[in-house]
Amino acid sequence: MTANPSDPPDQTSSDNARDKPVTASLSVDEIYSLVADHHRRYTLYYLAFETSGENWTLDGLIEYLQPTLDEMSSRESSVRTHLYHMVLPRLQDAGVVDYDRRSEMIRYWGHPQLEEILVRVRQIEQGHEDPSQEGH
Repeated sequence: MTANPSDPPDQTSSDNARDKPVTASLSVDEIYSLVADHHRRYTLYYLAFETSGENWTLDGLIEYLQPTLDEMSSRESSVRTHLYHMVLPRLQDAGVVDYDRRSEMIRYWGHPQLEEILVRVRQIEQGHEDPSQEGH
C-alpha cells in the first residue's frame, strides 16, 4: 500500500511515515527542552549516534540505556514503562521520532541542529573542553 498525497495529514500509516521530511521544525527552546531530560538525552544519543540503519527496537534502546541509569531506576520494567509512556511520546510529539507501540519499533528522523547540540552536550558530560575556547 502506498501513501496517497491527497490523504489528510491526520491519517498516518506506516507508509506515510516513510515519506516524512527528514528535519522537523524545532525552536531552540524545544531543542534544549528535549536534551534537558537525562532519559530523553540518552535516547537521542543512541538514536542519533550509536545505531546504524533506519529502525530500532525498544529492547535495543533499553539495553543501551541500562548502564547509564542509577540502581533505583535500573529495573528493566521501570525503564521500559518510562520510555513507553514518557520519553518516546515526547520525542514523537516533537517530530524527532516515530514510535510504533505495537511493534515497539522506533524511527529517528534526524535533525541537524538537535544533533549539533547533542554533540556539544555529550562533550560536556564526558568532560571534554570546547576546542573553540583553546588559547583564550
